[in-house]
Amino acid sequence: MTREWGLPPRQLLLAGDGHWWISLDYRQRNDPEVWWLDTGIDDGLRLAPNFDDFLSGLRPESDVDPERGVLSPGRLA
Repeated sequence: MTREWGLPPRQLLLAGDGHWWISLDYRQRNDPEVWWLDTGIDDGLRLAPNFDDFLSGLRPESDVDPERGVLSPGRLA
């Protein structure tokens, strides 16, 4: 799939719809970084330096203020 969508090599795709992906990026090392990749603009954003940090940063939907799209007061880790 990475070739089909024009993604960088050595990606393990976790979620996405073809226009965006969340992936484990193995290009630089064996302990992969977690990236959000946008195929429409051919760019990405590093979400975490490794999978453990990515998991540690996840929060339940109930912690997010739906009007502002940010963590609710008192919910910061």
